[in-house]
Amino acid sequence: MSGLIVSFGDAVNAIPMFQISDKCYAVENAAEELKVMAGGIIPGNDDDGVALWLKENVQI
Repeated sequence: MSGLIVSFGDAVNAIPMFQISDKCYAVENAAEELKVMAGGIIPGNDDDGVALWLKENVQI
């Protein structure tokens, strides 16, 4: 995923970030407006959705 901008969000303040991202993910408990823009929905904040996505998709 080198060179890609990947973003995660849960509120409408993430919309500008989603607009400039190559891939964007909303958590299950995100605002509906953001979920519509997202390329995917991941588990919610209380379920460590972002951490799980990173663990599964990023190799260091």
